[in-house]
Amino acid sequence: MSAVKLGTEDVTFSDMISNLPDDLLIQILSLVSISEAMNTSLLSKRWESLWKMMPVLKYVEKSCPTMTSQGFVEFCRRSLQLHEAPVLKALTIKLQLQSVPLILSSLPETVFQKLVVLKLHMIRYLVFDDSPPRRYFSAGKPSVCFRSLKGLHLRSVSFCDEQYFCRLISACPLLEDVFFDTIKNITGRLIFTKDMPNLVEATLEVDPSQTSDFLRILTSVEFLSIHLYANEVLLLADKISQRLLRLELCIYGKISRNLLLHLLKHSPKLRVFKLQEIHELLMGPAWTDPCQLAYFKKFDDPPPSVCNPSSVPECLSFHLQTFKWRCYRGTIEEKEVVRYILQNARCLKTATIYVSSCRKKKERLKIKELKSMPKASTSCLLVTRRRSS
Repeated sequence: MSAVKLGTEDVTFSDMISNLPDDLLIQILSLVSISEAMNTSLLSKRWESLWKMMPVLKYVEKSCPTMTSQGFVEFCRRSLQLHEAPVLKALTIKLQLQSVPLILSSLPETVFQKLVVLKLHMIRYLVFDDSPPRRYFSAGKPSVCFRSLKGLHLRSVSFCDEQYFCRLISACPLLEDVFFDTIKNITGRLIFTKDMPNLVEATLEVDPSQTSDFLRILTSVEFLSIHLYANEVLLLADKISQRLLRLELCIYGKISRNLLLHLLKHSPKLRVFKLQEIHELLMGPAWTDPCQLAYFKKFDDPPPSVCNPSSVPECLSFHLQTFKWRCYRGTIEEKEVVRYILQNARCLKTATIYVSSCRKKKERLKIKELKSMPKASTSCLLVTRRRSS
């Protein structure tokens, strides 16, 4: 506390933030990167060890411009050794694209014991070895099992070898939530040694050619967001749809009416269904590189033929409440699908259709057709939007 004199009055300044309880200060520190939080240890003796009790740690290489990439990775490892909180709720590591490899298995042993959610962003090369150097672990056989990890988020992560990815997944037996977006350097067959029976939620924004490998370990999910080729929808229906409550499906190519209804038939508990079709005509001029076009190599593969379901899917009769369709073009088959869902979804509360058309006159006509379709649910709200909105 300090005081200055202005005229005849004494004005007192106090360090109000330091009077807050430790729990609140720790929550505030958890909002910034670890390097910024550690800087507060210079304020006073009371602040010296507060950062060590933070339940959420964010390592952002960009926030340490004076460090080399190797120095930042070493900073991550050494500072994690000083962490004292009994539980580490979330650990985020975000590197620069030109950074050195991150050897995940070299993190302190305590991280594997108490970490709940791991988020890795922009990792150029990720290594996960099931036989790490013994200097990183206490006496006895090294353990690289994340014993408490329930969430794993990988965004723009490149593995030195696809085996490291499989080992990482196998080392997380309690996973409940996964988010995979742009995982690179995985070109061969993914062989997972363990299932993930506790997994409830999964988001996969990866090369659809790898989807079939992932589906084998996603049999227990209830909330799924996934990118698929149209001819792989049948695999989704056969593998994991039975327990789904929410499905966000992005299809590369054209999906047939019968195949879509087959998927709904095998998703009896589905409450939320969001659909998007990505067509070649939507790729634009940027998709001229042969490597990029190869990503859509299965566009022309015909989807498997299935019979029209003999009865209304159970999810439409009893559970579906939210339906959303992006990039709706209003083809004959697409209109049949929407009409079927609206006519049979008795519990539907909201149907949102994003109409895709380059001409306003055609767009208005498609919207008019949608609004004229009969609905089984009298409380259903039909919302139509432009695709760009």
